[in-house]
Amino acid sequence: GPGVTSGYYKQPGKTAEEYGKDGWFHTGDIGIFTPTGQLKIVDRKKNLVKLKGGEYVALEQMNTTYNNADIINTDAGGVCSYGDHSIDRPVAFVQCKEKELLALAEEAGVTGKTGTALCRDPKVMAAVKAKLDVAAKAAKLPALMNVCAVMPVVEPWTPANGCLTATNKLVQKEVWALHEEELEILKKLATK
Repeated sequence: GPGVTSGYYKQPGKTAEEYGKDGWFHTGDIGIFTPTGQLKIVDRKKNLVKLKGGEYVALEQMNTTYNNADIINTDAGGVCSYGDHSIDRPVAFVQCKEKELLALAEEAGVTGKTGTALCRDPKVMAAVKAKLDVAAKAAKLPALMNVCAVMPVVEPWTPANGCLTATNKLVQKEVWALHEEELEILKKLATK
């Protein structure tokens, strides 16, 4: 409305894209009304993805939930969920705390592996997914938003590699691009 701005300075295309015909700015925020009538922002439109079955999932909500798992290293970027129209269920890349990941691998009977070999081991991937399942259950995440496969990653996400902003917010598309090969592995696991 008029209290915001009349548009982008000398950018009519961007103004037309972001503002409705009635002059209202479209923020892209998704909100719900709480039982007390307050508006609560829960996600961004750009973070919703449509899965193969036509259902939408909120990646940001998934990341936030899974970042609560005790194995997740949020300082290195945490969790980066992924979904698209070609897969049945979402998947995720995870930054794990190194000691916890090695202990989890040993519990799963995986020894003598490090780095990428450790992260791609099916037993390790399943053990990490089990940790995320606990966080999802505790947060009562809808079943459709439970990841069907995860892959731990070794290289931390940082502003230097473009996977985090200067304020340490996740740049999902950069993470997906950085881990393109691993993403193909996860997508195969997510398709029936």
